[in-house]
Amino acid sequence: KSSGLSDSVGSVDDDEIDFSILDNKKKTSTYLTKWISNRNTKLKEKGLIDDNIPNYNAPGSSVGVSDTIYGVSLSTVLKKYGGPIPPIIRQCKEIIEKTSLQEVGIFRLSGVASQVNQLGKDFFTVGATPDLSIDCNAVAGALKKFFRELPEPLFTFEAHDEFLNATREADKVTALKTSLASLPRENYLIIHYLLKFLKEVSKHSDVNKMAASNLGIVFGPTLMRNKEESLSGMMNPLNNPAGTISALIENFEAIFGDDPEELNAPSEGSSSPKTKTRTALQTGVGDALITRNSDSNLGFKPPPTRKARSSTTSTPGKPARSASPVPGNSGVSGLAGIISQQIQSSPTVQRKPAVPTKRASPVAERKPSIPPKPVIPPKPTVVPTEAEKPPLPQKPTLPPKPEPKEYAHTLYDFVGDPALGQMSFSAGDKIEILKKHNSGWWTGELRGTKGLF
Repeated sequence: KSSGLSDSVGSVDDDEIDFSILDNKKKTSTYLTKWISNRNTKLKEKGLIDDNIPNYNAPGSSVGVSDTIYGVSLSTVLKKYGGPIPPIIRQCKEIIEKTSLQEVGIFRLSGVASQVNQLGKDFFTVGATPDLSIDCNAVAGALKKFFRELPEPLFTFEAHDEFLNATREADKVTALKTSLASLPRENYLIIHYLLKFLKEVSKHSDVNKMAASNLGIVFGPTLMRNKEESLSGMMNPLNNPAGTISALIENFEAIFGDDPEELNAPSEGSSSPKTKTRTALQTGVGDALITRNSDSNLGFKPPPTRKARSSTTSTPGKPARSASPVPGNSGVSGLAGIISQQIQSSPTVQRKPAVPTKRASPVAERKPSIPPKPVIPPKPTVVPTEAEKPPLPQKPTLPPKPEPKEYAHTLYDFVGDPALGQMSFSAGDKIEILKKHNSGWWTGELRGTKGLF
């Protein structure tokens, strides 16, 4: 302690300090934690909150540990799942491109939130193949959410203003090329892959109503987030990421050109389902169909052919066995030859004797035939004669409905000129309107007197 502090405060022993407030804080914290946990349990039982609310009291609680691919940095995703295109981007793009390019409002309509969140958990597992046969809007929503929740957007914070300025240039194609060159290589490859796909989506805009401008509105704030997302920044007319994305889609061929070599090479993290093809191999006895994977990484290699022996081998008590090739298959090798040899060497299957047909039972022949049903004559219809028909009563004639009368209530006194056919009236009189003229004067009747008013 300094001498100044000792003089002003004086020396105080540790034994004289009251530490009970710390114990009280600890007790209060423990009590509140238990109360919150018990409250969550009761609310779950009543169905008022979801089961995803963590239990902070549970031993070994994994609160804060992520189980979804959403919110993971791009570098971590590429390192964990392989690149240059992560599986969530590749698989979502391929299924939409295959089934939903003409879906009205694709990427604009929202999918079911539970399905979108489940896809994030499924893609979190390395090598997983999630079920993408669900609603296409949920698949599109998962792709958008992956980009939207990246800690740093695909068009980085540092290059945000540069892209906005490039869009406002007269030669925006050259300016956008320069801006793209400043991005990290892994970001550029994903942008190239994604915008090429969005260009394909915009080609079906006459059906799906998603032109480049609409796609720019959807993906602009997702791919080009501003680091300072304040209200003033969002309302700034110069901050228009939708225009940048729209320009990149519309001028894709002029800006990006051919695909980079990295995108043409097989992806390490690609987990697209392997299709199967049926290949016909010519054998000595016909065509054999063999199913194999069409993946280029799983090349098909026929087994090596065995060399024919020129000598014969024999064992005591057994006839000599020739090692010459199977006749009729001298020109067939590999798997086709093996199939042909197996078919020819297999013993012939004898045909089963035909099962004799059963003779008709004599009992069935003795059954008498059922007699036909008798024809019932139709009932005669009695048509009444004209004399028997009673005369119809005549409809009574109804008197014509009187036309509804229309009246005008005067608001002030008026003295008309009888020479001009005008009538005089006082305020509050009720004048029956007989005719309305285009000149603005009406013909009316007041107390038996007709005139203009």
